[in-house]
Amino acid sequence: MGEAVVNCREYGDDWSHGVALMFRMHLSIDSSSGMGRAEADYAELRELSTRVGDRWMLAQVESAGGEMATLRGRLTEARAAFEEAQRLAREIGAHTEVPFLITRLADLALNSGDIEGAVKLLDQSEQEAERWGVLDVQGFNASLRGHIELLRGDPAGARACCEDARRRAVKATPPPLFWVVLQGLEGRVRAEEGDPWGGLRMLRDTLRKGVEVGCTEALLAQQAESAAYILVRHGHERLAVRLLGAAGGWRGRLPRTPLALAETRETEARAAAELGPATTGKLRDQAAALTAEEAIALFDEVLTPSDAEADAAR
Repeated sequence: MGEAVVNCREYGDDWSHGVALMFRMHLSIDSSSGMGRAEADYAELRELSTRVGDRWMLAQVESAGGEMATLRGRLTEARAAFEEAQRLAREIGAHTEVPFLITRLADLALNSGDIEGAVKLLDQSEQEAERWGVLDVQGFNASLRGHIELLRGDPAGARACCEDARRRAVKATPPPLFWVVLQGLEGRVRAEEGDPWGGLRMLRDTLRKGVEVGCTEALLAQQAESAAYILVRHGHERLAVRLLGAAGGWRGRLPRTPLALAETRETEARAAAELGPATTGKLRDQAAALTAEEAIALFDEVLTPSDAEADAAR
């Protein structure tokens, strides 16, 4: 992709150069350590797209800007970018892109704590998807609905949504990160259904899969934070704090969403109530340098004994 950008910059016109940059930027946003490259391409692409004036390209630039603003925690800016991308897409008749942009807005609403707003936006996205025959977005929508049901305290409803997401996704072409998101959600659901160790195994495997497919650091961090949420509720406060510390290290300067921040603060507060604030802070800070592979190995501290107990019970 880098070679294509170089060739288009050297031999092509502004439009071909912009398209090459656009595709590289989209790939970088969803890749490990890709934010720096994506933001560098975005600055150049924004200038190019404005000069070219192609509304399709402008819509893509706005959408990518919304994704990066989301990762940077600038949710108001992200919302405005997705709304502008949606306006441009409708204007040029790119109807199949509209459901995805509405789902982006639903995800923003959910992660801002506006559950009812998220549900309404998902309903809108589904209507647009059915109208224009867009299959790919439907799996994402079902997984978001599963997250909502989990927040409402309904693991059975969340399980049904996860199963629906899988049924829809196998008929479409979702990217690898979709399966990481869905499996991580299923791990949380399994824990809420009464099988915390099964849920932790799923989250460990999800974290491993995320590393293998090159997911973003933020997505890897979500899996570790979900595991910490489970662990602190089952007497493993030290491991929970270490996973929070590792997740914070991977995020670096990328902040948690309001929803994720509230959850991690609750997890840390529960741990501090048992370990004391000083020990909690020390364990968290020491774990900030852990790699994802090292964090995966930490799961064995609780999963190996539980596996042995399960084998003895057979």
